Amino acid sequence: MPDNIEVVHRDQQVSLAVECRASIFGIPKAMANAFNLITVHMEQQGIRPEAPSYTLYKYVVWDTDTKGITGFVRMIMHKWDMQIGIPVREQIAGNDRVIAAHIPAGRYLRTLHRGPYKTLGRTYERVQKYARDQGLLLANYMVERYLNDPHEVSQAQLETEVLIPLAE
Repeated sequence: MPDNIEVVHRDQQVSLAVECRASIFGIPKAMANAFNLITVHMEQQGIRPEAPSYTLYKYVVWDTDTKGITGFVRMIMHKWDMQIGIPVREQIAGNDRVIAAHIPAGRYLRTLHRGPYKTLGRTYERVQKYARDQGLLLANYMVERYLNDPHEVSQAQLETEVLIPLAE
């Protein structure tokens, strides 16, 4: 079960990233491609990651129903606009595919998801319920920070920090 939900303030975190769009089924391939492009660029520049890799999902609509057959079809048909990135110490230039990017500063709802990526939806439902119960308005993007590597730990041991900014 995920840890408690809390409100945290985060400073801006600079990164190198790839922006792309993918369906729910195309996300793993998009991530693998992006992380490969970024890693090669970082190696060429002689720099190392400063924090766990992340995906920033843009243009999220939080009041969309995801239950039942209509929700299932909506989820399958949806294309996610994403910024897939790796934080770096200081902002550096990208190349033709890798861009200088950042995770914005601000107040976020934060929780820790433990387990397979395919069960993240339950964690998002929990965070949305918490926000409604507390009268908090969520901004239109979300960030997942991948705290360990699915190639190094079992699916059950995966840890994903979920960050949803609060609308001010």
